[in-house]
Amino acid sequence: MKIYIKFFLLFILISMGLGVSSDFVLAGCKTYTYTYNIYKCSGGCGDAKIIKETWVGWECCRCTEHGICPKMPDRYPYLSSEVIVSVAEPWQVCVGGSYYERPKSKCGSSSTSGTKPYFVCSGNCLDNVSGLRYYSNPNYPKNPELTIDGSEDYPQTCSENITSNCIEPSNDSTNVKSPLKIDWDENAYWQKSGSCGNFGCPEGITAIGPQSYKLSLKVSEEVDNKVVNLVNPPTKADSETFSDYISKNFDQDTNEIKEGYFYKVLNTDSQPNYIDKGTYRSSEYNFRVDHNPCWLKSGQEYDLTIQTCCNPDGTECNSGSNFKFTTAYAPELKSPEDLDWEGSNYSAWNAWPQIDSIDKLPLNNADYEPFDWALQAPTSGLKVTPPVLLDWCDVDSGRLEKRGTNSYSILPKIFETNPETNETKKVCAFNKGITDELCYHISNPVTLNLFSEYSDIDNYMFIKNSRHSWKVRGCPTVMAGICSTRPYSQEWYFETSDADLGESTNIVPADGSFVGLPVNISWVNPYGYVSSIFEFYKNGALIETKELSASGISYNDLDLKTTYSWRFKNCTDRYYKNCDDWSQLYKFTITGNPPELISPSGEVIPPLNFKWNSVPGARSYIFKLEGGGINKEIKTRWDNLKLEYSEDLPFKVNTDYNWQVKTCADIEGNKCGDYSNTLSFKIKLDAPTGLEPENKTLSLYEDRGSNLKWGEVNQIKTYQISFDYTKGEEETSKFCESLDKKENIINSNEYFFSPQCLGTYTWKVRSCFSDKCDDGTFSEWSESKNFTIFQNINPETGEKVSETNNNTKSIVPCGRPLDDPETPWNERESCTISHLLIILRNIIDFALGRLVPLIIAGSVVYSGIKFFTALGNPKVIVQIKDLWKYIGLGLLIIIFSITAIDFVLTFVGYNVGVFGNFLK
Repeated sequence: MKIYIKFFLLFILISMGLGVSSDFVLAGCKTYTYTYNIYKCSGGCGDAKIIKETWVGWECCRCTEHGICPKMPDRYPYLSSEVIVSVAEPWQVCVGGSYYERPKSKCGSSSTSGTKPYFVCSGNCLDNVSGLRYYSNPNYPKNPELTIDGSEDYPQTCSENITSNCIEPSNDSTNVKSPLKIDWDENAYWQKSGSCGNFGCPEGITAIGPQSYKLSLKVSEEVDNKVVNLVNPPTKADSETFSDYISKNFDQDTNEIKEGYFYKVLNTDSQPNYIDKGTYRSSEYNFRVDHNPCWLKSGQEYDLTIQTCCNPDGTECNSGSNFKFTTAYAPELKSPEDLDWEGSNYSAWNAWPQIDSIDKLPLNNADYEPFDWALQAPTSGLKVTPPVLLDWCDVDSGRLEKRGTNSYSILPKIFETNPETNETKKVCAFNKGITDELCYHISNPVTLNLFSEYSDIDNYMFIKNSRHSWKVRGCPTVMAGICSTRPYSQEWYFETSDADLGESTNIVPADGSFVGLPVNISWVNPYGYVSSIFEFYKNGALIETKELSASGISYNDLDLKTTYSWRFKNCTDRYYKNCDDWSQLYKFTITGNPPELISPSGEVIPPLNFKWNSVPGARSYIFKLEGGGINKEIKTRWDNLKLEYSEDLPFKVNTDYNWQVKTCADIEGNKCGDYSNTLSFKIKLDAPTGLEPENKTLSLYEDRGSNLKWGEVNQIKTYQISFDYTKGEEETSKFCESLDKKENIINSNEYFFSPQCLGTYTWKVRSCFSDKCDDGTFSEWSESKNFTIFQNINPETGEKVSETNNNTKSIVPCGRPLDDPETPWNERESCTISHLLIILRNIIDFALGRLVPLIIAGSVVYSGIKFFTALGNPKVIVQIKDLWKYIGLGLLIIIFSITAIDFVLTFVGYNVGVFGNFLK
């Protein structure tokens, strides 16, 4: 019975693994069986586990002094059992082992050896990222916890109809507008807690799922042995010049280009402050966290690799997924930076806070203060203080050698709320009534030194206390205009704060002034105001309130000599809701008081220049003149009037005249005050004096006339000169027999006298204030002066002026200034029909006396030559006879003609003699 009990206990001990299976005595030794465990790793990614193997072993101990342990039986050791003691997560692998563990036995103490197996995250077990999303909003996705890779309840894409529990749609990867944020689905096992196995985690090892992502963006490449930058080159922020891309970390940018890649490790600790440090906020990246605006080029393709990593430091990663995206050929906006980019909020950051006047342009890198996405958290309610500076990245800043953009078209909008409908719309910022196609502002090198910015220094487009939007696109031509072939940038919003836009200027009429009608009330507002509210008062009482779209109003029906006042307040909207305080009260008085007359008065000398004191505010005057048959009212705009003699104003000398003036508030002269006091005057006109020359004798052989002069009478330009003629003894011209008194009107105090007849001339002058010396407009005659005119022999002294005929010879026998004493007619006579015969006779006389002898002499020579060269030819002798026959016939005709003319001339009274003068 004892034996059976021992076997039963042995079986129990073996089953319990206590290592003692029997108590045998063999040759003085005791042997035992025992159990031990071996822990091993099994499987790989998704199937990793720790297995415990239980083995049965055999040992010999407690031998006597002379005992020898027998040989181990062949069946030992043997595997008794195998069990799975720990199962890994899909993202884990098992490392370590085999681990030997022997409990304490009768032959010895417990022992262990080997390495305990444990589970650890492996990059090879991590799935690659898929489905990269491109966002133009730094706050997307709003619900990152919904986008878990492989989730059974993966969210739908947001749309107009689906607005909750959804994921925002991605932009097109082939036309990504900067700035850019990317997002991807979180790894299904992201930071999931696991177990290292039944032995726990070794020191420094955690049982946590993937804890980081590693981004690798290619930023340069080698082409034809040259390094080509895929991003814009770095520029130091303290540079004295301006560049689009101003480095956030110049050394880092330089090293990235040198290495060819930008690397970024994302984990819960490395994300910027504005991203919550939640579990699901590592699978997203804002490119403006590590680089300022303009780092990425426009129209450039980029290669991006995203790896999922086990460790927070970006180690133990999978192979990663490669993504290609292309930035749009559109400007990247810089400032004011809408802090949710294309989101619906208005909070914006002004990166150029110091640029508030034109003298601070052009831009300087040292003044640039961009929003720091790594350290700062966007807050709501940030406003931009006018004036606003728009700044964006030049789309061709990295390709100046082959520039394709030469101007930019800015589309500025303002959000306007209609107070009647409470409806808010975006309208053109500088002209509320035009469409988007016409609402653009050009920025180019012609108008700006840096045409990738627009400075609204004058608040032309962006007014205070308002909400605005803006976007920009590049155009290939210098004058942008409508450039529909290029894409716009992102559309950003910003809100302007209250600001002092400056005082209204050019206030018209000036405070306290006298004015005429119509009264044009106006003022010039600084840019930024688009409407005004106006109040108008009469003698302190409000009579009208108006809402004005322009800063001005006109009044025409106001009372003369009455004081009015007015004020205004300027508004930045066209609905008169956003307005400043009232201006001061300005006053003016409508003119109408009569002027004070100055001149003329008493005895006056023409011309008549009427003058009176100017009345403040007068727009015109009515001048009234009475006396001497004149009763006239004349409207004038000036405080003086010059009147001259005319049919309407027939002034006369020694006549009394009265004149008055009244002030008119309008140009037309319809709204006038009372007449002034009266002034009287009488016209007095003096006779000329100082006549020159004194009495004078002239010879026509020496003089052709004389310049007569006299003293100018005040400003008189019109004079009348009178000549009386007494015929001289030498004068034979019939014309001079009828010469009588002659009067001329001239516009000078000089007259050139050119006498035609011999004898004595008496002359005198008087002044006139009418052009034609009309009756009553002239003075008394001056004293008289004389001229005695002779031809050659002075009648006073009997002396002969010249011994020659002084070039009096001429074929023309009449109308000449001098007479030829050798002819039977007087050449000083006026020409008549009978003088035609004398002209004909003179021509014949000239022919007989000059030409005929020459003709005869020439004919003799010709006949002689022909005769001696004829050599007895009878025909030549006949020709010579005929020649002389015709010559003789011609002479007879000439002699007969002149004889006939002489008979006629003798008949009409000329003593020409027989056969004329040629016989003398």
